[in-house]
Amino acid sequence: MQIPIKADWTTREVFKSYERDDMQFRNTQVPVKLVQYSNEPLVSRSQAKRLLSRFDEFNEVLLDFQGIDEVGRAFIDEIFRVFRFENPKTVLTWLNVTEEIHQLIKNAIETPDDTSK
Repeated sequence: MQIPIKADWTTREVFKSYERDDMQFRNTQVPVKLVQYSNEPLVSRSQAKRLLSRFDEFNEVLLDFQGIDEVGRAFIDEIFRVFRFENPKTVLTWLNVTEEIHQLIKNAIETPDDTSK
């Protein structure tokens, strides 16, 4: 990442884009790669829970899968079915997904929640 010395934006403008009128942050963008330790595969629910930490404090979370070519079904299920069911006010969106990851997300979203059993 590079930050130009003579940027045409201010830090206030950047913060404002992530805040509501009540000065609380409303959305965030998270690189999924941050949860990955030394290129370990992202396959488990516990890895997903590490990623999801504090997501419930935001209205919108954009997950950036850049550099992630493969994930496990349980990882995706924890994020896009379990978390979404438990936190319906938090909108999850994603970008830079492979076709395989997109299909896993789609399947998780379309799976009815059965955690009440």
